[in-house]
Parts: sequence; C-alpha cells; structure tokens
Amino acid sequence: MPTPTDLNRWQISDGRLLGDEIAIVRGYCQALVGMGVPLARVRVAQQYSNPILSA
Repeated sequence: MPTPTDLNRWQISDGRLLGDEIAIVRGYCQALVGMGVPLARVRVAQQYSNPILSA
C-alpha cells in the first residue's frame, strides 16, 4: 500500500513527466484508492482570471 510520502514522490517525479492531464489525475486517484481513500468521483477545476475584470 502506498503512503502519502510515496504519492508526493510520484507527483514530483514520474507523475509530472506523464504530460497528459488525464493520466496524471488517473494516477493520482489510483494512488489514493491504493492508500484506502474511498473515491467515488473526482472533479478537476482550474481558476482563471477574467481579463475584462482585471484590466
């Protein structure tokens, strides 16, 4: 069973080299499930700045 430290190492080594966002999220979720975290679904979101509001 992976540990949180293993997951951190994966994120900064192999995980970041995957290059595909879906593969990165899939690998992260698989590691969490492997640690016993009961995931039913995952939502990925990104905050962005509205150029009209920040001008």
